[in-house]
Amino acid sequence: MYTERVFKASNGYLYLTGGFNSVTSLYTEAGFNAAVDCDAWAKRLVQRAKNLTAGGGRFVQLIVPEKLTVYPLCEADRRQVFPEYGADEIISPGTRFLAKIQDDHICYPDEFLLRQTKTLKIYPATDSHWTWQGAFSAFQLLMWQLNLAPDYDKLIQLPIRKMYYRGDLWEPEYHDIGPEEMQRLQIPAGIQRSYVNALMGLKERLKIEDEVGLHRGSHCIFNNRAAQFDETVVIFGSSFSEARLEPSLLTAIFAYYFRTVHFIWSPSWDYDYAARHPAALYIAETPERFLTEQPADDFNVEEFGLARVRKWLASRD
Repeated sequence: MYTERVFKASNGYLYLTGGFNSVTSLYTEAGFNAAVDCDAWAKRLVQRAKNLTAGGGRFVQLIVPEKLTVYPLCEADRRQVFPEYGADEIISPGTRFLAKIQDDHICYPDEFLLRQTKTLKIYPATDSHWTWQGAFSAFQLLMWQLNLAPDYDKLIQLPIRKMYYRGDLWEPEYHDIGPEEMQRLQIPAGIQRSYVNALMGLKERLKIEDEVGLHRGSHCIFNNRAAQFDETVVIFGSSFSEARLEPSLLTAIFAYYFRTVHFIWSPSWDYDYAARHPAALYIAETPERFLTEQPADDFNVEEFGLARVRKWLASRD
């Protein structure tokens, strides 16, 4: 099996294949079973639903499909990445997950995103994260599952800002791949950030927003008086949601449609925080490759952020 961090496909697309989570192994039965504890996940989801819906809110566990899931490899590339496996043996981690866990709170938009690739760019060629169109597509499926009907025309009519750069999968050896067009929505100025924790404040003050190791624990709150839905959403998620509005990913899209949005960068939940901030929707956003990490849900938002700041500052002394 291909174990390098990045694989360059014959069409020039770069895929995350290795790394800490050994992404490609999760597409095989043995690799998935060895890395993902579905029994523990099933219990965790039951507990999340119980705790987060006790006050009347609704809970959704969003599993974000990998680029390998949304843009499957062609046959020749598949043989390079999975030389010992037939095509029918390569199954996405989310699909394997759903086969073992029957829970109505799960939203896994793999099929919808696959259909969207016919007309939209769901993942950039050089990046492991989805585009705003990818995040927006997942948002649409979430809203359908929750029986909500946002006015989508307003968001897709927002001005687009074009940027040109290589994404997080690009490495110098891929010198033949130049910068690609990356689109960002111009988020209305009326969406205001009302809170940022010490960790995000540190990153912004020192201009190290992309510092590896300083993402988890980021915490912010956004308010939008012009939102279609006068309700609060709490998201515990990852870089597919983002703590900043500027990348126009899942957090920004929620902030466009909902009055108040809390974002906490964490795979584990802080139930005390959720109890202090009653919400209409509680969203747990988890990338497929992070299904290998069994969340303890004993997270403390405030303590973790401060501890991370102190640890980072102490390492610089």
